[in-house]
Amino acid sequence: MVLKKGSCGEPVTLSLPGYQQKTFQPQTAFNPVAILNLWGILGWGIDAATGALWKYDPTLYNVQLQKVSKN
Repeated sequence: MVLKKGSCGEPVTLSLPGYQQKTFQPQTAFNPVAILNLWGILGWGIDAATGALWKYDPTLYNVQLQKVSKN
């Protein structure tokens, strides 16, 4: 799954038969590599439009789904 970049993370919903669905929002952080575009407003504009000013941090999440209880 590829997530869109931006100042706030794109919500992710996980589901598996027999388990409760879980939704979470990954955290984003400023991408320091974008500072290399200080020489021109065009570079900042392109980075802002493409989402390159931001990165997902952390890049790995461990999510545990809860089993649906059978009553």
